[in-house]
Amino acid sequence: EKELFLEIWGEREHFCVKCGCWLGNSPKAVFFSHIKSKGAHPELRLVKSNIELLCEACHHKHEFDENLI
Repeated sequence: EKELFLEIWGEREHFCVKCGCWLGNSPKAVFFSHIKSKGAHPELRLVKSNIELLCEACHHKHEFDENLI
């Protein structure tokens, strides 16, 4: 996934798609969120359109409490 994440980082603006906050210039694994989970949809694990950039707080909400988003 690392190579794919770096490719996505190079192609997209570094803002959280949920809250709009700036993610900085250095990619972190926590910024890359699978829209459809890897567990439920392993075939989408390496599909760019299934990965969005989220800040740490929004990623946590997405993973653990989707009703808050």
